[in-house]
Amino acid sequence: WAATTFYLLVYGLMNTGVFAVLAALERRGSEVEQVSDLGALRHHHPALGWSLVACSGSLMGFPPLLGFVAKVWLFLAAVQSGHIALVVIAAINCEMTVKRLSEVDGQLTLTADNPNYPDLKVGDCDVSMIWGVVTNVIHQL
Repeated sequence: WAATTFYLLVYGLMNTGVFAVLAALERRGSEVEQVSDLGALRHHHPALGWSLVACSGSLMGFPPLLGFVAKVWLFLAAVQSGHIALVVIAAINCEMTVKRLSEVDGQLTLTADNPNYPDLKVGDCDVSMIWGVVTNVIHQL
């Protein structure tokens, strides 16, 4: 349970961090409408830019960021409990479901680069949706 709890905590904190950066940009008048709007972030708001890099990289599981540590710990716990096949599936799934934030028809959307995965519209119940995705993934392990 410790690995699962740690993973959920890290995942929640990193998602909160990404949305906090986007909210801070909006409050400062630098609303993000396209991914390309983030290109100059390191020049105009370097602290927010690096925060976004750290949180996004961690969500994608890039080493040595905290998200990578959490995924490895979760995968090791699953292997130790005998769920090797599920770990392989989860590891492959982690690599195929990275999504980027974009605007589609005036609606913020998490867009998958892989066309086999649907877009997720970002709405008023983001926290519930993200929590539902996390708990669904954990239940599948």
